[in-house]
Amino acid sequence: MPRISYFKLILYCFGLVICTTLTLTMKEKCHGYIMPAEQLVDYMAANFSKFKTLVITQATQQIDQRYEETEKVFKEQILMKSPDLFYSRVLDQNGDRATPPDITYRQLLVANKKQRLEQLLSMLGIDLQSVAFTRIDGIIAYRIGDKLPDSPKILIEKERFLPLLLVYRESGNPEGDTITVRFRGYRKLDKGFYPYEISYSVGDKIREIYTIQTLQANVPVNSSLLHPFEISSYPQDQASENVQSEIEEERLRRIIKTFQEKY
Repeated sequence: MPRISYFKLILYCFGLVICTTLTLTMKEKCHGYIMPAEQLVDYMAANFSKFKTLVITQATQQIDQRYEETEKVFKEQILMKSPDLFYSRVLDQNGDRATPPDITYRQLLVANKKQRLEQLLSMLGIDLQSVAFTRIDGIIAYRIGDKLPDSPKILIEKERFLPLLLVYRESGNPEGDTITVRFRGYRKLDKGFYPYEISYSVGDKIREIYTIQTLQANVPVNSSLLHPFEISSYPQDQASENVQSEIEEERLRRIIKTFQEKY
């Protein structure tokens, strides 16, 4: 009997060591698994897939680049219709815009197919083959794109697959100013999530901060006011001719449809 008990004890300890080793190994593998960009973009798109139209009223705070102080604050309205139609207007006499605001980043926050978002990110110069874990403001996120500070990239929150940061070049020019957009203050809506504070930086300085006051999703919008969204692509060694051709064809289809709705 003593020998049998001793033998059982050895087997129990051996089994315990194996189970512990396997558990730790599986945990390490699960924690270290990095999703491919295609899957991350698909999960991200799902958060905004119900937003066919958006009517956004926001407070726009313009920052004086010389003194890094508030220059002016005014109310502004943005209309969007999936996937690439928009309209913007200043609602206060205090505000002024010589040209429409850059809405490149807002394409992430409206209903889009995964393939179209991949095309958009590629045209912004983001390397979809480069994916890694990173942190931003203490939040674990996936990084798609190069890790250098000024390189085009997107950071997606690991927990909810929400975009946290987008970096690209002004007008798709590799030599242009770096645009950095930060998404904060996400709120859960009936149809998904939306960031209620967005900061827009040029170079290393914040140029504008947008704070959403009201947001309406899937309400009728006046199609006659809307304009097609356009983007300048990176050089062809960074965005393939196929990607550019596909997104151009889709843009033309949207323009034709807009004219049909108008006339």
